[in-house]
Amino acid sequence: MILFNGQEIILHATPGIGDKLVVTFTSFEKSGGASTGGWQGTVERLGFPGLFFISKQNHWFNSHELDTAVEIARKFRDQFKEALLTGASMGGHAALRLYSDLNASVTVAISPQYCIRNELVPFEKRWTQESIKIKKYDRKIDEKCTKMNSYIIYDDNHEQDKGHVDLISNKVECTRVPLSNSGHSSVRALADLKLLDLIFKFSGEEAENKELLERINKKYKSDAYRSAHVIIQKASKMSLEERYTFLQNLPSNLLGITPSKKALEELKSKTHGC
Repeated sequence: MILFNGQEIILHATPGIGDKLVVTFTSFEKSGGASTGGWQGTVERLGFPGLFFISKQNHWFNSHELDTAVEIARKFRDQFKEALLTGASMGGHAALRLYSDLNASVTVAISPQYCIRNELVPFEKRWTQESIKIKKYDRKIDEKCTKMNSYIIYDDNHEQDKGHVDLISNKVECTRVPLSNSGHSSVRALADLKLLDLIFKFSGEEAENKELLERINKKYKSDAYRSAHVIIQKASKMSLEERYTFLQNLPSNLLGITPSKKALEELKSKTHGC
């Protein structure tokens, strides 16, 4: 069901069972914008009611349409006891920024940005062109809510992502969840290890969230070396000679979703061809 369809933002809702609404925000798209909700298939498979903010452009949800979309979304959200806000990268930024607007019970942000405004994050060079195109920046993450029930999953070895998380955690209350060598696409590492579904089980109950965190950390600590995505992140930091040897001695029981395994095979082929 389309609740709002503007030039820059789409708001899409899907039915489900239970009194917890899952609200997702789309990530950066190389094509210039998204057309479907972030993790919509996963939310539907798990049976949760879903509300999806879809960015037609890579504007980090700095849009003149945002207030209208939020007003419509808030009325929909009020039908539910709880609301989980989540997204990755650009989507994680939006989930944190709209915490109070949507009366969130909990936010799980994966590899989020504090902002991409150059003067605020001079270390961020990945989306310079997108930053220039944004005509007006909305409020920053810290301007409406400093106390959040929020969890930030990121790679603490990723210099730029860690820089953003440092800024965020200096402004708002949050629990940092470092997954070393998961790269900017920490989502893929979670998916490789079959941990992604756990993200949607976070709630307003801190005790339950603590148990989920323990499960994630335990699984990541024991099996990350088998993740095809994590292996790629580690290999990317090696010299060609080190990478060749490393990729020759991979564990036989690799774990990975199709994109991770495909990317690993491409890396192996490229490395062995050098």
